[in-house]
Amino acid sequence: MVRIAERSRREKRELLRNAVLNTALAVDPDEDRHHVFFYLIERLPPVSLRLLKSWRTRSTARR
Repeated sequence: MVRIAERSRREKRELLRNAVLNTALAVDPDEDRHHVFFYLIERLPPVSLRLLKSWRTRSTARR
């Protein structure tokens, strides 16, 4: 159980780090979108975040 909790924290830290970097670099200038991402990272469990990430990866691969 401790390993799962540590993995969850590590995944959320990585997602938060990427969101902060993208905001600082103005990769996406839409401020409202940034707020939504930060909210989702904070609120969703890691398994949901992984699912969203996999959907995004599949969507990007199809283009």
